[in-house]
Amino acid sequence: MMDAEMKGYRTGINDGKERSSGPDWLRYADIIDKQHHVSKKHPPMSMEDRAAQFSPFAALTGYEAAVKENRQTDG
Repeated sequence: MMDAEMKGYRTGINDGKERSSGPDWLRYADIIDKQHHVSKKHPPMSMEDRAAQFSPFAALTGYEAAVKENRQTDG
């Protein structure tokens, strides 16, 4: 897309009106080239800690044991 065309899409992006025409990425044209914010207050989280947030966990403690016990008494 040419810059002149893009400027037409960019005008009024923050006026509260929805833009129904044009590619989705143009909705973010005003922020797409800005640098990612890095906090001065909080140090970056390690990759291991970030990954741990998404690791599986046992929401129901003892559930597996109860299922095994129930299967043994039923069958």
